[in-house]
Amino acid sequence: MKSELQENEAAAIEVARAQEAAESSSAVRTGSCFGKGSEVIGTVVFEGSVVIEGKLEGEIEGPGKITVGESGSVIATKLRTDSIVIGGSVKVKSIASRRIEILPTGKVRGDLASPLLLIHEGAQFEGKAFARAAQQTADA
Repeated sequence: MKSELQENEAAAIEVARAQEAAESSSAVRTGSCFGKGSEVIGTVVFEGSVVIEGKLEGEIEGPGKITVGESGSVIATKLRTDSIVIGGSVKVKSIASRRIEILPTGKVRGDLASPLLLIHEGAQFEGKAFARAAQQTADA
């Protein structure tokens, strides 16, 4: 029979493995989620990771990672975050981020400022891309 300590260690190892697997995936589904069918209009400030499967309109900012899922739609005047993965539709005046990834299903219209930009084959991008460092993503 396993002791409580052994069970806790086993659970911690499973969580660590799950986190490693999630971090290796481009479209991590952890943290907060705006589900399919949800609509938010206004200013959204977040901490950590957020997945958008619904519709978000306004200003969006915060440290962490935003994942716009295939059914997600973002219309923003300002979007500032550490990392963004786009699999849905994003129309924005500008995105400032340390890392921007547009998946094959992603559609982006707007200007991008990031030292790391990945655009997958099949993705749609209309706008300007600037390779300058996005040092102050939440303040810019």
